[in-house]
Amino acid sequence: LSKEGKALTKNLVTVLCLVVLGIFTFNYAMKEFCIISLVGLLCDFFLHIVFFTTVLSIDIRRMELSDLKLSTYVNQSTSPQLTEKGWRIPKRDRVNNFIVRNRFAQKFMMLVL
Repeated sequence: LSKEGKALTKNLVTVLCLVVLGIFTFNYAMKEFCIISLVGLLCDFFLHIVFFTTVLSIDIRRMELSDLKLSTYVNQSTSPQLTEKGWRIPKRDRVNNFIVRNRFAQKFMMLVL
């Protein structure tokens, strides 16, 4: 954030100046569009500065903890097991990978909608 914060703020101020100029036009549709885009830009900036930074710091902390526990598995029943033929992946993980790989959920939603 220390590297990108200034650039994000500079871009936001530039775009906000242009949007505020659009608010002062006499076209009602243009004013409405500019007000809606102003709200969207401010929400996006807020999420970039506050929410994403927090999520990334939590994710980095999680990755550091997972590095410490690299050799041990939390749940041995769902972890891959080494056999003579190689790694054996549990059946429910294989089924889940098959469903995700073939995008059945997306195809189902396209049919429903």
